[in-house]
Amino acid sequence: MSCPIGKFLTPLFLFVLLSADSLGQKEYQSLLWEVSGNGLEEPSYLYGTMHVSDKVAFYLGEPFFEALESVDQVALELEPEEWFQDVLGGDIMSSTFRYIGSNHRMSPRNSWNEFEGRFAYPENTELQIQNIFRNSPRMINQLLFRFYDPSGNFEEETWLDMYIYQSAMKLGKKTLGLETFQESVSMMRKAQEEMADNPRSYSNVDRQSRLRAQRDMENAYRKGDLDQLDSLSKRFNDKDYNKYILIERNRKFVVGMDSLMRKAPLFTGVGAAHLPGMEGCIELLRELGYEVSPVTMGLRDAKKKDKLSAAYIKRPLKEFQSRDGLISFTSPSEVYELTIDPKATSYITMDIANGLTFMVDRFVSNNVLERKSREFQKSRLDGMLFEIIPGKILEKKSIHKGFMMGYDILHEVSRGDVNRSMILFTDQEVLIARLSGSGSKIKKGAGDHFFSSLSFNIEMNYSSPWREFNLPDVSLSVSLPGFLTDYSRIGPNLFNGDRFAVSIDRTGDVFSIHRLHINELEFIEEEKYLLDKLESAFAYDNQAIELKRRYIDYEGHNALMVEYGPNLDKRISGLYVIAGNSAVAIHCYCNVDVKIDRFLNSLSLEKEQFDSYFRHTDTLGYFSSKIPWQKSESEFDDLIGIPSMNDQDEHLYSYSHIADLTVPGSTTPLLIEYERRPRYEFGVDKAAFEQSILNELNGNNDYFLEKADFEWNGSGFIAEHLFSDSLSNYRKLVRSEMRENRLITITTGFDMNLGPSENYKAFVESLEILEDSLAHSHYFENPEIVFLEDILSRDSAYFNTANAHLTDLNSFPENARFEILEVLKDSCSILAKETNRRNYRALYNQSRYIDTSRTMLGELRSDYLNSTDSALFQREVLSTLIRMNTQEATLLAKELLLKEPPIGISVGIDDEFFSAIRDSLETAILLFPEMLELLDYKEYRDPILITLDMMLDSSLIKPEIYEDKLEYLIKQGQIELRRAKSTSYVFSPWEEEDKLPELDAFSYLRVLHPYRNIPEVDTLFQQAAFIDQVELKKAFAVFLFEQGEQLTDSAILELLGEDELRNFEFLSSIGRPELLEDSLDLNKLYIEKQIQTNWSNYSFDWDESTIDSVRCIGEKRDTIRTQSFKTYYYQSKRTTDDNSTDQVHVVLVDESSDLPVLKTLHNTDDLSRLMSIDDQLEEMKNVLISRNRRWPFRIENYQLDTEFIPF
Repeated sequence: MSCPIGKFLTPLFLFVLLSADSLGQKEYQSLLWEVSGNGLEEPSYLYGTMHVSDKVAFYLGEPFFEALESVDQVALELEPEEWFQDVLGGDIMSSTFRYIGSNHRMSPRNSWNEFEGRFAYPENTELQIQNIFRNSPRMINQLLFRFYDPSGNFEEETWLDMYIYQSAMKLGKKTLGLETFQESVSMMRKAQEEMADNPRSYSNVDRQSRLRAQRDMENAYRKGDLDQLDSLSKRFNDKDYNKYILIERNRKFVVGMDSLMRKAPLFTGVGAAHLPGMEGCIELLRELGYEVSPVTMGLRDAKKKDKLSAAYIKRPLKEFQSRDGLISFTSPSEVYELTIDPKATSYITMDIANGLTFMVDRFVSNNVLERKSREFQKSRLDGMLFEIIPGKILEKKSIHKGFMMGYDILHEVSRGDVNRSMILFTDQEVLIARLSGSGSKIKKGAGDHFFSSLSFNIEMNYSSPWREFNLPDVSLSVSLPGFLTDYSRIGPNLFNGDRFAVSIDRTGDVFSIHRLHINELEFIEEEKYLLDKLESAFAYDNQAIELKRRYIDYEGHNALMVEYGPNLDKRISGLYVIAGNSAVAIHCYCNVDVKIDRFLNSLSLEKEQFDSYFRHTDTLGYFSSKIPWQKSESEFDDLIGIPSMNDQDEHLYSYSHIADLTVPGSTTPLLIEYERRPRYEFGVDKAAFEQSILNELNGNNDYFLEKADFEWNGSGFIAEHLFSDSLSNYRKLVRSEMRENRLITITTGFDMNLGPSENYKAFVESLEILEDSLAHSHYFENPEIVFLEDILSRDSAYFNTANAHLTDLNSFPENARFEILEVLKDSCSILAKETNRRNYRALYNQSRYIDTSRTMLGELRSDYLNSTDSALFQREVLSTLIRMNTQEATLLAKELLLKEPPIGISVGIDDEFFSAIRDSLETAILLFPEMLELLDYKEYRDPILITLDMMLDSSLIKPEIYEDKLEYLIKQGQIELRRAKSTSYVFSPWEEEDKLPELDAFSYLRVLHPYRNIPEVDTLFQQAAFIDQVELKKAFAVFLFEQGEQLTDSAILELLGEDELRNFEFLSSIGRPELLEDSLDLNKLYIEKQIQTNWSNYSFDWDESTIDSVRCIGEKRDTIRTQSFKTYYYQSKRTTDDNSTDQVHVVLVDESSDLPVLKTLHNTDDLSRLMSIDDQLEEMKNVLISRNRRWPFRIENYQLDTEFIPF
């Protein structure tokens, strides 16, 4: 089994590749150092380790062992027992599974149905057993052994740090860690984040150079030459990595060593890279007053090393019992439960001192349905043991343990290590116990207590009468007979709330219960669709053939009853029920109607109940409340919300943290988000803020807001929003509580028939929002106070944060923003540099439009007239005047512009001056007609004429104001018309909404149209009418239509071509789509064009494939929620370099849409050789529907041609 935790662990094991500063001279020439003086009565020792099992790390001489034997305590970077507790125990694994389960689907086909695979039993029990032996957890190897060489010829029995720890235990020494696992990972994360922000390129170091450097590093370590090791590793180190992984941790290590050495002699082992350099452990100890001297290592002492390795110590044993009470055995250390599949679980424990690992795996076999005896299963396994058991079988015994029978096997693996395994069968389950360790110690009896104490406490009574079965939280109960196999009490698994139980009675009838977790909180799904997916998944997993179905109301819940054809002579009857985030499925393999009805009708669903509640404080101490289980105090208890603190300033500015406090094993979600809103954000308008909160909660979903309660108080508000959907009984409940600028959001979900969980109620009632020193009380009033205090601060963190977010001022009320900038232009923090001061002044200048007083107008006039050498600044002043949007300011802008227009700079319709005019067209009327005098300046011609066109189109001006410019306009119109005729003009009737207007021939024609009665103007129009280019004629026809002129049918039909989609595009733009033939199916034409141009190609320049044929092979109607779609099925042939590939396409067209805005969903794939074309198309359609069920749908509005403007 692998785990995401590995990404944290692996780098910690490779610190040998890191180094501190090299001093350029040989000062650090040993791995072993004696620490004395500074009040120490006896010496302590510091040793530089290598975190590997390679033999190069084991040149351990007599001085090493003498030092180890002479001390009372041994410290490593991490204490292994505590480390394993952090990794395997607590909530790390459950949080990891919960996170993975909420983001990944486990369908065996990786298909559209996340329930697939969750109803399946192992297809082959023997292969499942073999998989367990093959897939020994890599994490255990990483923690305990670090084996990478399968032969073992070049490795010792464990890695060096672990060898030191085991030796210390065998010598009776006290063992300690200099830091916790959480502290290690915190440093690793900080280093990774810094490195991600400041990546360093290693491309100049080739692979051969790296290999040589690695060999040189090994040689340096072999000789104890820390100077050379330091120098070599610098080539590969990042400064941020050094800072957090070496320097910061070195300081922590030395503080710990100092404290421990004053109590008793200490042997410390840390990665060798931590020792050298001015900020290494050696020099830091010397700074504290200690004498640190190198110790000559001497020759390798293999006898002492091997003697300690071979030693076996007896440790006190304690009994372990699984949480369901079925499995028990004795162990000297903690036992950890690791569960991925709800039909299987594993228990692992490690006798670290003796280098032993004991694992117990338990899973439901396919014999649940095959109904073969234990004897049959055992005999079938016997014939495959040589293939299943790793290595060579040395000894095999047939055994019985209670109701179990199987084999006890001693086997030697390829490394020469002897392991021991037990494989035991019940009628429904398989139990595998494995003991592994290095060497032959297991053969000599090491770890025998694990097997002798192993017990599986079951009683296989198939004649048990009907009785009630309950889940541990009493949320589900059902009545069933026979021998029950119950997996409902196992630990958290990949799908946190999945639970399973199965019972078999004396007649062989099977009664199964699945409670599956629906991992969806943001979106309320149609429950009928979920029922269909459940049933489809069961049928697929069990190869069941449906005979009939009916949808029913089961105690207020949406439900589905299905009957399947016989399976091994038994009829299958199933009941599927949706209740909140639970999907319940119970099945009866039985031919007796009375038993079937009794079982299916006994199902009862209730709210979860919990006996005890415990106070829990958030990982970072921002809130506290009661939850119904005790969480370990681990940094990873809220794994999905590990805070990202890329840098101190960013953490000061804003922060958010999501804690998943869903009860382990529960399907009822409970997510808590703590958010400190951005420091310079504000919520002055409370009504608008309420709406913004609602928008954030609703997102892009089509929820119905059933309830919205907002209660404002002195420091913020408390709100509760309840969302629902007409297609579901599910309710999403969100409680928000805001204090100062901190917002806590509590999100849960529930079935309307059951109501909110008791867990949610208890959490809300006991919630305490704790102190946050970075919060402030100005979110809803005077937000400028916080910003001004920060940007004037002498504290660099606050000053830098404010400067990094100067753009946030744009969201402040205008008067507040202007007041801040007025202060900054005259006075600022002592930390402000000249660049800061210039920036403040520039921002002040850009904001002067806010002050419309005559004093400001005078200031702007003076600035303009005194800046004749800066056309850019003059343009800024003009823009400021226009943005004031007052008559007085606009007239002043006109006066200044006409008196001395800024020239020699690029002036366009998108520059700040004309952008301000576009935003204030009604006020800009005051600029005309005088502004037309600037047409003589080439910089102003295009933007002025475009503005004139826009104002005329908006009826803000009358044509008379530019009558004296007609000669100029006619001349320019003729030039632009000739220019259009000489280019490959492409007609594009639908323009992008945000596209800036451009000056072209039609701009002049629009301005001149009111004067068409003038001969010169009419001549220009006649020239446009008799252009030969069809595309230009189409554009002219659209222009005339927009001017209200009628076009004859004959004139229109002359412009149509063979491309019917282009014809439709043109006819729609002039309001005459009825001229198309009625028989045309535009949707099909559109789809076929897309298949030929977009959907079948990879859109890379090098893709030279062609589509040889496209044909529609079917169509039908479908729905996504309440939206109707028409589904088209196509097949095409794609050719690349004489190689043809058949492709299939599924296209869903939203029937409420129409061209030109045709909303489509499409899926394209190569024709499968493994399934029929009908099955493939159905699967593709289901994938498409599954991925696009949220509203609004992820619909792509494709353009009709690559040169067209997208719709």
